[in-house]
Amino acid sequence: MSYYHIKNIKMNKKNNIISADLADSCLTPLTYNHINNLYEGESFEGKYEKLISDIIIGNFHPAKGTKLSMLTLNPLFSNYYDDMLDLGIAKTYQKYKSVIHGILTGNLKECIKLESEREINPEKYYVLHEVNPEKREENIKNYYENQKGELYCLKNDDLKVCSTNEKNYGYPMYTPLDLDKFIEYNEFLKENYKEFVEL
Repeated sequence: MSYYHIKNIKMNKKNNIISADLADSCLTPLTYNHINNLYEGESFEGKYEKLISDIIIGNFHPAKGTKLSMLTLNPLFSNYYDDMLDLGIAKTYQKYKSVIHGILTGNLKECIKLESEREINPEKYYVLHEVNPEKREENIKNYYENQKGELYCLKNDDLKVCSTNEKNYGYPMYTPLDLDKFIEYNEFLKENYKEFVEL
């Protein structure tokens, strides 16, 4: 899996600039290129949130032994990526801000693993209500939606995540990896579980 080595990170809040040297881990010999303005077009706060998020999920690897390297792929952040998908970068950073601060300052009291957004609010993601979208995929009778507006369907007795793209709205794409959570929180899935295709 490709990632970037990152070093010489400099932050200038007054001028809204974060600069750094980056090197693609797939290329040898390792060659660093200086980036004058990471995440151009963002506010300084937005840039900082994206930088920290890229370090936490492993897109950027600071040099070993540096404070920022303690954030990279840290088990305390095992839910960070999923939360980014559900909450967005800014809200996820705010959620984990005290843990990040605790790791960087050595304050172990703040260093706790947080539950994911889906663990905290399962009803938002796993309770599905039947809907009737105007554009239907052929041979599908039942469509369902969660409180986030994500679309699902039952096709061939299997729960599928559907596209919400205008061109192929309602097209079943894949079986959700967390199918057991849908079963746990939905009566109709409990009733139909025996007919589902196993993952």
